[in-house]
Amino acid sequence: MALRLHGVHRWCITGTPIQRKLDDLFGLLRFLNASPFYTLRWWTDVIRDPYERGDSRAMTFTHDFFKHLMWRSSKVHVADELQLPPQEECVSWLSLSPIEEHFYLRQHDTCVNDARELIGSFKNDIYKRKIPGSQLEDAASDVVITNIEAAKLFNSLLKLRQACCHPQVGSSGLRSLQQSPMTMEEILSVLVSKTKVEGEEALRRLVVALNALAGIAIINQNYTQAVSLYQEALALAEDHFEDFRLDPLLNIHITHNLSEVLPLSSDSSQKHECACGSTRGEVSNIEDAEESDKGALFREDKVKEERLLLTNSDGPSNLMSNSLENDSVDENSVNRLNFLSKCTMTIACEKLKEKFLSVFNLKLAGAQQEFKKSYDQVCNAFSDRNNQYTAWWLEALHHIEQNKDSSNELIRKIGEAVSGTLNTSRASKVASCFHSITALKIYIQSGLDSLESSRESLLVKLLEIDQTMGNPRKEDIARVRYCPKCYADSEGVLCVHCELNDLFQVYEARLFRLNKGKSGEVITSAEEAVDLQKKKSQLNRFYTTLARTDRNSGSATIEYEDFGKKRDLENIVVSKAPSDLEVVLVLIKSNSRGLLDAEGVSAARKQLQLLEFFVGDAEGVCTSKAPGNSSSPCSTCS
Repeated sequence: MALRLHGVHRWCITGTPIQRKLDDLFGLLRFLNASPFYTLRWWTDVIRDPYERGDSRAMTFTHDFFKHLMWRSSKVHVADELQLPPQEECVSWLSLSPIEEHFYLRQHDTCVNDARELIGSFKNDIYKRKIPGSQLEDAASDVVITNIEAAKLFNSLLKLRQACCHPQVGSSGLRSLQQSPMTMEEILSVLVSKTKVEGEEALRRLVVALNALAGIAIINQNYTQAVSLYQEALALAEDHFEDFRLDPLLNIHITHNLSEVLPLSSDSSQKHECACGSTRGEVSNIEDAEESDKGALFREDKVKEERLLLTNSDGPSNLMSNSLENDSVDENSVNRLNFLSKCTMTIACEKLKEKFLSVFNLKLAGAQQEFKKSYDQVCNAFSDRNNQYTAWWLEALHHIEQNKDSSNELIRKIGEAVSGTLNTSRASKVASCFHSITALKIYIQSGLDSLESSRESLLVKLLEIDQTMGNPRKEDIARVRYCPKCYADSEGVLCVHCELNDLFQVYEARLFRLNKGKSGEVITSAEEAVDLQKKKSQLNRFYTTLARTDRNSGSATIEYEDFGKKRDLENIVVSKAPSDLEVVLVLIKSNSRGLLDAEGVSAARKQLQLLEFFVGDAEGVCTSKAPGNSSSPCSTCS
């Protein structure tokens, strides 16, 4: 707006500090018509880019240029004119409660870490400038802090100021201020919860590191060290069980590998006592009080092991003492100890697996029951429909076709209902399917056949997966692990669930009305929907791989900040709105009143009811397709 003012002499005044970037001055130069640098190209090539590169000549030229244009007044220059009172500084020392002090110290640690990281980068830059022949040797001698680094440091200081007010203040607060203020007891509860999460994460990282070291020891065939590392991981989990929960999969990993490594260890007789103690503690940790029957079963297994030990002529205590005191141990005794240690670990591993899988087995059973209910409902509807006249819509269209006005009226209503939300080009494409009653008959028959065939293909594949769900083969497990869709860095074949997802996309494209997420434009065919979804999946994989490569290289990721926006370009929105086929059948039924007999009306009602059952059937199929991840439904039910 200011550039539209006409004038011969121009001047401007601003109280806004120029501190963010050099481009803050460019707007002032444009208003002043400061030739030639009010042109973007001159400004960029002569002043901004050389200045930001640290060119000393460009800096000198820029300073001299602005000295002829600018006049800076400070408070000292105008103090007599404004007669402002002197500025006073008042310091108030706060007395924080123990909870507030703890929260402040946590924020202070974050601020210190950010400052150390920034200072460390400064030291690295200074060190590189001193290296002869380095790229930074010829740059300006001063190390300039970037805007991003300054913002990071200032934001950390802002967190400290906000923490002095209340732990709930600011974006880093415990809860939004839009909600009611938190009491000290609520703040303490949140801090304890966050600390527990941090402790569990630290324990997980430590156990993962120990497992990795044990794996390296196994590769090097140092089985004694591997056993020691696994036992250390079990001891850590047992020591911190009351405070922190360890991932069940890590427990399974440890006990499974330990059961395999113990027989290979040369001194397994010496490790047996420690291994049994750690295992008993681990198993007791994962057993709830309500599962006393499982605990009793485990104790019974331990009694059997002790009885096996008692069968030795020396007795269990003598056998263990001999193994610890003597350098050479009887081979049969060592083999028995190896066998018992392996049995102990195997029992613990199986119990951990059973407890971990019980939750998913319960979800799977519920999904299968829901699917069976919907499947039986559709089968009954199919049976009722087959017992009646199924081509009711052919009879209705035959009667409507006899009257030209009725025929034109029906085609007009169908065109308005189907293409009302489409743009002109797509509306004409859809309307071409309904330009006559004959074309309408072909559209309905092909649509019904495609819908039933896609459902049948989906059910056949789903039932094949269901047969192997209880006892999957090793090939199925390997396909899931190396599926390129599930894991972007894998190059294997598609897993069975991803193969099934393609069938889901075809089925939902025929069952529902699909829209493009960004524009809301309706998709006119199942083939178009499947093609767009495949493109979106490929685009997501491309940007995910690109971002991962960029993070690994350690370079800046500023140019990739809008990955999410790019991935949404081809987003498909599945609404519960009826498909074009269902809309057409409903309009035919409503326009055929008085033209069909009682049997035809009943057949029409059952046909439309069957389409509604298809929706429930699709939701039941969706919940049963991926029991291991039932919290993430497919796009059909999202």
